[in-house]
Amino acid sequence: MTTERQRRVELLAFQRTLTPLLGVRIYDTSPFTGRIVAVTVHWPADCTNMVGVAVWHGNTRLCPREGYLAYENSPVTYAFNEEVRQAEEVWVDMRNGDTVNTYTVAVTVKVQEA
Repeated sequence: MTTERQRRVELLAFQRTLTPLLGVRIYDTSPFTGRIVAVTVHWPADCTNMVGVAVWHGNTRLCPREGYLAYENSPVTYAFNEEVRQAEEVWVDMRNGDTVNTYTVAVTVKVQEA
């Protein structure tokens, strides 16, 4: 009988408070070679699709393939099976298109060891 080895899972967390019309790019690195298996975005309440998010790794735009994701008041999880290498940069672009309000947005990238 063979036992399958337990694969490590790491959550890369990105969070910022965005003042009106602010855009930021936040970087982290993959802790090991494996796969990005999920991206979860926690959208703030009352942002009326004014906060945009894009997720990248290496030179690959992961989601969305063009433009920015923008929702309101809910966590949304996207499933992936995207190869990533140890120490490869993973980053998130966030932008607040609202001219008046400040919002806090959080993104979690789930990486599973190969």
